[in-house]
Amino acid sequence: MSVVALNEREAQHVMITTNEHNNMSIRILIMFAFILPAGINGYGQPEHLLIKNAATAIQQKDYDKALHWVDSALVLQPKNVSFIIDRARVLIMLERYAEAITETAVTLDLDSNRAAAYALRAKATLGIGQWSAEMVKEVDADFSRAVSLEPNNVSWYVHRSEGYVQLRKIREAEADLTKAIELDATQPDLYYRRGMVRSRMGYGYPEQYGKAHEDFTKAISLAPKEAGYYAQRAVNNWYRLIKDPNDTHPKFDEKDPLINSIQADIKQALKLDPAQWLALAYRGETTYKINMNRGKNPDKDRFQSIDDLLASLKANPRDNPARGFLANIVSLDYPVEKMAAGLEAALAFEKAYFEKNILHLNGTESLASFILASQRTGLKSNPKFDLSAYLNGLAASDPGNLCYQLHNDRQRFNWSFEMKEKTFTETLSKPFDTKYNQCAYEMALDLARHYKTNLFNAMSPDAANASYAKARKWVERADEIYPGSSAYLATEIEETKTKKDDYLAKNYKAPTSTQGGTTKGVGRTGSPQENLLIDEYNRLVSARIPHLQGLQRSLQSSVADYMNANQMARVWMHRKIYNQCSGVINSHEAFITSLNSLLQRSYGVAPSLTPEINSQIRSVESAVSRLREVRYGLVKVL
Repeated sequence: MSVVALNEREAQHVMITTNEHNNMSIRILIMFAFILPAGINGYGQPEHLLIKNAATAIQQKDYDKALHWVDSALVLQPKNVSFIIDRARVLIMLERYAEAITETAVTLDLDSNRAAAYALRAKATLGIGQWSAEMVKEVDADFSRAVSLEPNNVSWYVHRSEGYVQLRKIREAEADLTKAIELDATQPDLYYRRGMVRSRMGYGYPEQYGKAHEDFTKAISLAPKEAGYYAQRAVNNWYRLIKDPNDTHPKFDEKDPLINSIQADIKQALKLDPAQWLALAYRGETTYKINMNRGKNPDKDRFQSIDDLLASLKANPRDNPARGFLANIVSLDYPVEKMAAGLEAALAFEKAYFEKNILHLNGTESLASFILASQRTGLKSNPKFDLSAYLNGLAASDPGNLCYQLHNDRQRFNWSFEMKEKTFTETLSKPFDTKYNQCAYEMALDLARHYKTNLFNAMSPDAANASYAKARKWVERADEIYPGSSAYLATEIEETKTKKDDYLAKNYKAPTSTQGGTTKGVGRTGSPQENLLIDEYNRLVSARIPHLQGLQRSLQSSVADYMNANQMARVWMHRKIYNQCSGVINSHEAFITSLNSLLQRSYGVAPSLTPEINSQIRSVESAVSRLREVRYGLVKVL
């Protein structure tokens, strides 16, 4: 069975029209200058001013406006690589990682030696999360490629160190920051970052706390008015004092000089910035724990600690340890009204963040103050802190909003995976706006991962096959939404199934002595090992070939729409169809990876299967080659 690629005439059509588009490019830009309404803010200005406006918007943390200015510049110069990189950078700030990856791909097709594109692609990939081993390798390769292209650029070492921290490669992160400091020893932020990394290493390697202290001290000497540096040095010394950051009842010497150092740094940080959230959080935490260590915690001090923690949450409601500190502090007698007011301030931010990021299904994780409030007796009955009521209200306010419905269903049926899957299937069976694709995509991946876990834990062939079928169903549904984006997960599912089949073939014993007859598959030989590989090949091909053909038909339809569109419409369709084409290529390449893995295991074991796999690989590689020609044709007209 071979993969049906885009027919050659269709591919040639894209290539032939490339020259036509190149000739039209100047005329298209001239047309934009005259026909865009004068009232659209930003158009008509020189592109360098538009990029300057974008930089100002970034400084003001108005990333939506920054994206508007960059897009305006790209209308005037659609092939300007620097502008495309700026767009990728802003998309990462907006946490629109999949789109950012597309922009870096466009950049690298135009200039394969652009270091920033490799670094940003790696950052965007890390932002998506759910990393497979293969993705980690590619991230590492992208960061290293950026460093090799510009070995004296401090930024790439910093970016790579951030990536290593996310991947928990702390030693590698420390080494990159040390190299960055060797290149530029005048930047206080570099010492601060290395101090943060070393402080993380302190639990298990206590000497690292001392090295981190030296880094924070050096950063302070270079920037003595930076409140955050004092706050972080205090945090490092606090961990140095209590030794175990996870200990909720630490014991330490109350005469330890570190206590005075911690308190002095927190005091200085709050003197420089009275709303410094980290200093407020740790003033509340350290005061409470120091008093607890002394065996006395008067209400006045304890209430002051709670005040500090609530003030910290108000100053920075996101990723703040103050929320965890509050959960562990005795606050039953703290005034309910004050607690409610403090949490409401944090909750207002969390709701705004959640509703802005509604397209991401994991957005409910930001609504942590609901959970914190539910742990307080006086707030349990307060409707303001009822998460189910909040999500139900959103769903009722806009029945057509797919993401509202999915978030609400996820919360309502959190106790039953089967009900969650049932409602999701029903919701997706109805037409929905493509702007909700991200939510649907994440839910499909959520279900696919669930069944992959079930497959891993399966104790019988029937259970393994049922979980595999479900996992394949949902990963293919995700692939239909964003072609190629779930290729890594699809490969992991195949690998899990192969390992499970091998394990069950050696260890599974039927519950009764009566053995059912085996259904003979195509090309089975009678050798158990060879039959196992042939079954795997038949299963892989029967699952993936129809799926790939469906993706190709969808791409053919998009190419036909593109060819039938007028010249101006094509300008706006370029990136969408480029992204779709890249996704289809990724899906094909993931299939080739699976086939190559099977081929390696078939040598010397399944001689009748090896030629068939080789033939299949050649067929798919031929299809990929033609798809790349189509994509190249699209890039040339950008």
